[in-house]
Amino acid sequence: AVPGNKRLIHSAYQPNAKILKHDIFLNLYLVEAKDNFKHPFKINNHLSLGVASVDAKSAIEGKIVKRQVGLNNFATFSERLKTPALLLNSCCAFEGIVTDKGIIEKVYLERFLSSNSSDYGDVGIRVSDVKREVTIDRIDPFYKNNPFKVGDIVVSLEGKKIYNSATFMRQILFSKISTSKSVEIKRGSKHHTFKVVVNKRYGGGYLSDTFLEQKGIYFSPNLSIIQIKDSFDGYGLRIGDKLIQVN
Repeated sequence: AVPGNKRLIHSAYQPNAKILKHDIFLNLYLVEAKDNFKHPFKINNHLSLGVASVDAKSAIEGKIVKRQVGLNNFATFSERLKTPALLLNSCCAFEGIVTDKGIIEKVYLERFLSSNSSDYGDVGIRVSDVKREVTIDRIDPFYKNNPFKVGDIVVSLEGKKIYNSATFMRQILFSKISTSKSVEIKRGSKHHTFKVVVNKRYGGGYLSDTFLEQKGIYFSPNLSIIQIKDSFDGYGLRIGDKLIQVN
């Protein structure tokens, strides 16, 4: 339960309720609730002294050991957790939702609850932390005039130094669509600064993220097609086809 007689739901299936908002990437729903819950959960906006994963039967105390990196890598906990559960602090405020893929952190939950849009931004790259450097490990081939290369190291965003992938991806994802961003990278011994436009994100989280999603093709984890847009009628593609090769 959240303020305003609403429920925040994490589910792979559409709940039987009046849906106010839906995040297709994180499987989040905000629904209308008719019963007035006396103690709705709120997002914790302060540093927490301790957190615990809480379900109907138990509480498991611990800490987040790895932050959530964008939509594809949820946060991990110091203890083995049961799912589903809530990650709460000692004052019973939200720190996250414990899912089968890991913990969806509170900054993503807060954005979902407060934003008018469930869209995310994308500048055509995916990153990870390699030897404490934010390293580009995948490139979107459909991003127009993509200036990045695999192996580039992200140094700064809008002139501010970037220290980890979690922060960088969050800032890109939460950016307004069609705005421009200045990204400084290190390539070998040289530094380059690129102006890139924030596009709409189409894959990630509980959706596949092959970059073909923006064209309307969605895959299962083993790269079998599970959804095709109608615009692909006549191409010969069918649900269940498995991706074997590219080019």
